Amino acid sequence: MTSLWIIIYPGFPDNGLPHVSGYSQAAILSPKINLVFTPFKNMDIYLNGGTGFHSNDARDVMIASRIKEIIHAGQNQGASTLEIEQDLLSRNFDPAHENLKTLPRAAGSELGTRIAIGNNMLVSLAGWYLHMEEELVFIGDEGNTEISGETRRLGADAEMRLQLTNWLWADLDVNLADGRYLNAPEEANYIPLAPRFTSQGGMSFMHPKGIEGALRYRYVGDRPANEDNSVVAPGHFLTNVVLGYRYKGFRVFAQIENLLNVDWNETQFDTESRLFLEPASVSELHYTPGIPFNLQAGISYEF
Repeated sequence: MTSLWIIIYPGFPDNGLPHVSGYSQAAILSPKINLVFTPFKNMDIYLNGGTGFHSNDARDVMIASRIKEIIHAGQNQGASTLEIEQDLLSRNFDPAHENLKTLPRAAGSELGTRIAIGNNMLVSLAGWYLHMEEELVFIGDEGNTEISGETRRLGADAEMRLQLTNWLWADLDVNLADGRYLNAPEEANYIPLAPRFTSQGGMSFMHPKGIEGALRYRYVGDRPANEDNSVVAPGHFLTNVVLGYRYKGFRVFAQIENLLNVDWNETQFDTESRLFLEPASVSELHYTPGIPFNLQAGISYEF
């Protein structure tokens, strides 16, 4: 027996979130300086520094603008701070968003070197620092963001490029980073899900006879899932391989994602949830499983 149901919603469901629209603009000056010193013909030493910004979520920018309008109107009417705050809460606005900046400033610097070893190898090493005036954290259950405050990040990067033959190459990238909140206690100043150790690399080839392919890996180490590092987001090591053949305008290829078929988490975050029989909600890791062993093949023609 087959049944057909048609459900008609007379309007948009009310999710309790404030709905705003409008227009906002901002400008910011971002000076930068780049210095390069070449002590030898195969070696560069560089120093970069400057300021920049990241643009906040457009919804939050407009919400902040609307909050300021409500506060200004309340003050003109002689309302107290408590009355204005209660008015904002009744409209599902977070009063803390009043201080949200459209273009939070970022300041960073980098010191590094590039060295050519022979004619076939290039090595780069760099240390860097990044300060961000403000960051927003997306709250999945609520569909909005919250202000998380100032942060600083320290890191080091290393990379290598090697040409083994005129058709075979190898590369390696290694990245270390430590990110912390500046206005939080030392035992609870981790930036959730900020990577600590990442690496990628592999070998690629493109033979003159038309055969091409690559064997590559990607590694992300374990990282804090919350501010006190009591919940850890597990890392992963993935291996991908691709093999193809070109003949005139045709290209035939096959690629395998997650060659070793490892279990890994693609999207993951620490949040509260409660099962049917649980007496109270529990804060724990939630995740979307990553892609398992996956084989793809195709053919294309270039003209």
